[in-house]
Formats: sequence, C-alpha cells, structure tokens
Amino acid sequence: MTQLLEGLNTQQQKAVQTTDGPLLILAGAGSGKTRTIITRIAYILEQRLAYPDQILAITFTNKAAGEMKERIAGMGIAGSERIWMSTFHAACARILRQFADRLGYTKRFKILDAADQKQLMKAIIKNQELNPKEYVPAKIISKISRAKNDKKSPDDLRQEAKSKEGRITAQLYARYNEELRRSDSMDFDDLILNANRLIRSDEEVRNYLQNKFKYILVDEFQDTNRPQNEFVKLIGAKNANVCVCGDEDQSIYGWRGAQVENILNFTYEWPDAQIVRLEQNYRSTSTILNCANAVIKNNKNRLNKKLWTENGESDAKLQVIDSESPITEASFIADKVSELLSRGYRYGDLAVLYRANYQSRSIENAFVNAGIPYKTIGSLNFYQRAEVKDMLSYLALIESNKDDVAFERIVNQPKRGLGPAAIEKLREFAEFKGWGLYETVQNLEDVPTLTNAQKNKFKRFRNIIETARDSSDTITGRLETLFEQSGYADYLSSEKVENGQSRLDNIRELITGAEQFDLEHPGAGLTGFLEHAALTSSTDETSEEGQVSLMTLHSAKGLEYPVVFMTGMVEDVFPSGLSISEGNEEEERRLCYVGITRAMEELYLCSYQTRFAGRDYYSCEPSRFINELPEELVEFKNYDRFGGLSDGEKRPTFRSGLGFNKEMLLENGQVGDKRSAGLKTGDLVFHKNFGKGVVTQYRSKKDMAVVVFPENGVKTMKGSYLTKL
Repeated sequence: MTQLLEGLNTQQQKAVQTTDGPLLILAGAGSGKTRTIITRIAYILEQRLAYPDQILAITFTNKAAGEMKERIAGMGIAGSERIWMSTFHAACARILRQFADRLGYTKRFKILDAADQKQLMKAIIKNQELNPKEYVPAKIISKISRAKNDKKSPDDLRQEAKSKEGRITAQLYARYNEELRRSDSMDFDDLILNANRLIRSDEEVRNYLQNKFKYILVDEFQDTNRPQNEFVKLIGAKNANVCVCGDEDQSIYGWRGAQVENILNFTYEWPDAQIVRLEQNYRSTSTILNCANAVIKNNKNRLNKKLWTENGESDAKLQVIDSESPITEASFIADKVSELLSRGYRYGDLAVLYRANYQSRSIENAFVNAGIPYKTIGSLNFYQRAEVKDMLSYLALIESNKDDVAFERIVNQPKRGLGPAAIEKLREFAEFKGWGLYETVQNLEDVPTLTNAQKNKFKRFRNIIETARDSSDTITGRLETLFEQSGYADYLSSEKVENGQSRLDNIRELITGAEQFDLEHPGAGLTGFLEHAALTSSTDETSEEGQVSLMTLHSAKGLEYPVVFMTGMVEDVFPSGLSISEGNEEEERRLCYVGITRAMEELYLCSYQTRFAGRDYYSCEPSRFINELPEELVEFKNYDRFGGLSDGEKRPTFRSGLGFNKEMLLENGQVGDKRSAGLKTGDLVFHKNFGKGVVTQYRSKKDMAVVVFPENGVKTMKGSYLTKL
C-alpha cells in the first residue's frame, strides 16, 4: 500500500483509490474531507494516471485553492504547481483568455468587479432617464446576476414581467449586456456563461478541453449553481472521471443561487457514478453528532448519511437554556464564559453563533460590561455598521453642535439635496467665524453665500435635529423621532436599498439597546450612551488570551470550536420567519445542522420567552429544532436574573407566539383588585407608577416579577406591587 494512504480510514482510502469514472464523495462535517481530496490528487499523480496539467481541481475561494496548492506542494510531488487548481471563475477566465476571440471578444477583455458593475448600471439608468432612487443600481445588478445564474435572458425576464418595474429591469438587463459587449467586458457571471457557450458551440475547443482534462474534481459541490454544474458536465463528458465532493446537509446558500439539487441528482446525471460516504467525524463528541443527526433526518431532500465518531461518549450533554429575553440570554453567555475560563478553556476556544447580524448587539454589550474580549467574523461590530453610525451621528449633533464629523456624515444622509457645493460654502463661513458646521446652520441668516434654496434645505435639516432634541428626555424617544423625521425609516423601507431589511433590523435593535441603556443607566444621558457605543465599537483589540468569536451561522461554515453557543433559538428568529414563509424550512434546518456540527466538546442552545423589536414586544416560542433533539441527550435549564441556572422542563413549553405592542396593551383589560396571587408569564398587570404591562417571568417563592411596561421599559419588582388585569 502506498504511503499516501497511511492514516486514512477505509472510506477515505476508497475515495482516494476510486479513480475511474464519476464519483460522489459524500463528506459529512468534520470527516477529513480536505485531506482526502488532496491525497486523491497526489495518488493520481503518484500512480501516473495523469500529468499535473491534466487535472482540473475546483474550489470555491481563492484562499482554499491556495491552501490546497501549498499542502500538495508540501508532499514533494514533482510538477504539482502545474495542476489547474482554482475557483470556477478563475478557471473559466483562463480558458476564455485563450479562446475569447471565437465569441467575438478580444483576448484582453476586461473583467468587471462589483464596483465597475454598479458604475456601469448607474450610467445606464441615467441614460435611460430613470430615477436612481427607484431603480437602485446595486439592486438591478443583483437581479441580473440571479437571472444569469438561472440561465435567463433579458427576453425571458421580459416575458415573465408582471409589472412596469419588471419590464424596465428586463430592459436594463438588455442594455447592460449590450454595454458589456461594446466595451469588450465580462462580469463574473459572464465568465462561466461564456465559457459554457464556447464549449457547447465550438467543437474544436470542446474536444481540446475534454481531451486535456483527464480528471476533474470539484469541492463544496452542494454550493454550485446551474451554470457551474453545466461547466462540469461539459468538460467531463468525454473521460467521465468527474469527482465531486460535498455534503447536501450543509447546503445553506440557496439565497445566492446555489442549488442543492446538483448534488442530490448527481447519480442521475452520471448513471455510472459510485458513492463513497465519509461519515466518521473527527471533530465532535458522539452526543453532539447524535443531536445533529436527529435534527437533519427531518429533511426529506437528502441522501442517506449518518455521522459517527470514535471519540467516545461525553459526560457533557447538549444544554438548552431558556431565559426571559435576548438581554438575559446574553447575560447567561457572559456568565458561562467566565465559568469556562475557570475550567481551562481560552477565549479563542469559544464561539457565539446567531441567525442575523442584528442579534450581536446584546451579546456585544454583555461582553463589554463583563470585560470579555471578542471579535465579529464576517461583519462589522454592531456599532460600526453604517446605518447604526448614521443614527449615532444624528444623536451626536443633538449632543454637540460642534461635531463636524457627525454633521458631514448625515447632513445629506439620506439624500436631501445638500451636495458638496452647499456644504463647502457652509464650511468656508464656519471657518471664518470659528464655528462648527451645525452651529453655522443654527445661524443661517448670517451666511451670505448660500442661495435661498440651499438655506431652506439646511433649515429642514436643522428642524429634524431640533425637533428630536425637544421631543423627549430619553435617548429612545429622540432616536425614534430622528429615525422617522430624518426620512431614514422610509429610505430603508423603500425596498430600493441593498440589504434594506437587515439594516432596518439593526436600527430597531439600536432603539432596543437605547431603551435598555435608559433603564440601566439613569442619569447617564446622551453623553453616556454615545460613550458606551464608542467603547463597544473599539473592543476588537486582540488580547494575549485571544477573543471569543461572534458570527452568523452562515459565516461559521467550515470552522470549529471546542465550545459553541447558538443563540436566538426561537420561532421567527431561527428558523427565520421569512425563510419559512418562502418554503425554505429545509435550508434553515441545514443551517441548524451546520451550527451544531461546529461544536467539538460542548454546545449550548439558547432560547428566550420575550423579544423586542424597536419598542414592540413579542412572546416567543422555542425553535422547532429544539423539539427535534433526543431528550436523553439534552439537559434543559432555565436562566433568570434571580437565581441563575435552574432545572427546566424536558421540553420548553410552547408559548402563545402572540405579538403585542403598546397600543394592544392599552386596549386590553381594566384595573382589577386582585394582587399578585397566581401571577404567571403572559399576565397583563398594572402598576401605579409605570402603568400597564406584561409579566415575562415570575418567581412565586420570592414574589419577584419581571415586567415589560410599554411606556417605561423592563422592570424587576415585587409581585405585591402589581395588580392583575
């Protein structure tokens, strides 16, 4: 047996040595997939089944391709640098550089990046005399990319269009393609589409490429789209030595065009294909794997695969922690981090995963308060996100009329006709007087160089700031006024803004955070809140002890940590309510499976009873994925502000799921005369100072309740102070 196979298990060896014909390597999480792929390539070369430049190996990122090249080079195999190892786009670009003239391009064609695409579309929209606020370049480019990945032409979109917007999008798509051809350019989608068109239409090129590549290997095949799958079939049609490696249970990118059907249907498209299953996991305990298997088996569209390990049983069961709110959830995680450190774990061993970026806010706050170093992976820290910084800049102007940085950031955000020329006139006069820019706006009548139209626009901006300043004594109230009066709410809600819904969620989470700050830091005021935000946004300095990793579940794919916290495990958050409404429950479940299999030793699933969106409050049901876990492998716990962790129900009780807000509360019930006897979660109550509220948690032994008051926030108090409604 060749030395290359030493250390591989039986299935890995089979994957390496099965070199003739199509092969599907069904590689479960943590099953040694990368080592198997690299060894397979080395084996083909060692056995002299092909020359290095007869191997085409496709990965999904340049980083992954580079790492694989380094590892193969480190094995000392001669000529390994000549292997075609790259991304789909790089491989297609290399082919087109050789043959693009056969499609009417020059061999020096330009490849447009995302910024180039937006600039081109902006020019097209202007040329077509369309409103760029209504037809946002980034949105149009995204629609065109999706159409190309679905192999749809402008005519296809035109025929499908059911509205004026749809017809104009098809028109812009056609014009965009014309401009690309005219300027001898291709975008990233075109690289694959044009390579496919070339191979299909040109017999000479097709024969050359099919004869050249004796072996084809594609990693992460579950993430391929239709054109990428077609490219593999076109190149591999002659020799049929096509090996694809992937895991349908980790297909989580359907929202960007990936089609899990490509891996599910591989054996139908390649009838002679063999399947090798890599099911032995080298990462996690059997407890974690059995929980992952129990969740994912509920998906119908999957191949038969079950992870197992020789790591042995772990004493640590998977823990489900039910708490009162995301804030309490974050407190639990901060407390648990301290305990884990005392047990010998390092910060770098820990990861917190969430479904959406806005959920990081409460975690970040808890970590800052506890002095826990952290880093956000795949996104900015909460307070560094553009829309959050914009709203903080509005608040900063209320705090100080000399904050020129804040002024310049938001004076024309969203657009209100105050361009560089008007701002430059203002700046010149401000420098002359020694004033701040906003201070100058407060004295517009003294600025002789501004036109009346410019003065009126600055006045409208000034009214926004002054109205918010006078609207409330609370940070929350001022933020809400700014959000509405500035036009920012309408701007993000227009559906013309890229990632508009996600950005709206971040603003609502900022308002929730402001309300929490108002309650927890009475008297700190706006200065204290802005200082809190500044300190929180600067916490990503690396310490010698490392940092806890915070990231979305999508960003976690491919990573592993000894201890993992999965947060927000409630219906409508995870699984996402939007994804469920669009029929994507199976992808949400795959995302859960990915999260569970990131954990090596300990896993904590966190749910809560009440969540806040802006100033609206919602009763929450535990995620359906929690109910799919085997009871014998799970420990259910409650966490509250009174006594920390306590034993919970075997299954968290499914609550009403009723959304409620201030108006709904005030319409319900009359003040009764019965005091706290029999208080329970969900009860409507009345307090003489705080008004009507809802009980989110009650401890009868201590007669202590946590109550949400729409007018006054969250309060913890004796139940005897409350009257049931």
